[in-house]
Amino acid sequence: MKCFLAATLLVLTGLSASADTGDRDATDIVRDAINHWRGTSSQGVMTMTIHRPDWERSIRVSMDAIRNRPK
Repeated sequence: MKCFLAATLLVLTGLSASADTGDRDATDIVRDAINHWRGTSSQGVMTMTIHRPDWERSIRVSMDAIRNRPK
């Protein structure tokens, strides 16, 4: 958790030093920092298992998405 907070602080410091913050508020700066940290792609895997007394089923969902970031 300390590492995440330190990385967020470094990103926010870098963004505020290099960007024109004249018309940007804190929400915009934090949103940009989070988008920078996440990158441009997302990946995930979820498995759901249903247990019944006489049977069991599992379903696995994989997600691989690339999102278009506004410029």
